[in-house]
Amino acid sequence: MKKILIASHGEMANGVASTIKIIAGTNENIQTISAYTENIDLDEELDKFISSIKSDDEVFVFTDLYGGSVNQKITLKFTEKSIKANIIAGFNIAVILEIILSSKKLNDSDINEIIKRSRMELKISQLINEETVNESDEFFN
Repeated sequence: MKKILIASHGEMANGVASTIKIIAGTNENIQTISAYTENIDLDEELDKFISSIKSDDEVFVFTDLYGGSVNQKITLKFTEKSIKANIIAGFNIAVILEIILSSKKLNDSDINEIIKRSRMELKISQLINEETVNESDEFFN
């Protein structure tokens, strides 16, 4: 089974899980950690997640910022406990959706391809505010 953890500084993780539920119809196997918020102990929440992992689980951890304190703590904890996991930092909704909706067991090549595709989802729409002259406006001048 896929075990998913979304961890962030603040409430971002909960918001992402809510969005996933709306789009995918479920967020059943997703746990979240909203670090540095009221009554949330990152180490305690991480230990709860780790204790729920079974040996045959595919573990995916999504953190908001590569090299940030949440990412560092999770990486260190998983390394210390020798837990095989895919820790993906700087995630977007597209990468999480594709991973949770994939019906097959994902290998390293699959995961890298999913990350590559999800990067393509980052777009910019530049809106330029230009004054336009409406010919009918000139009639009144």
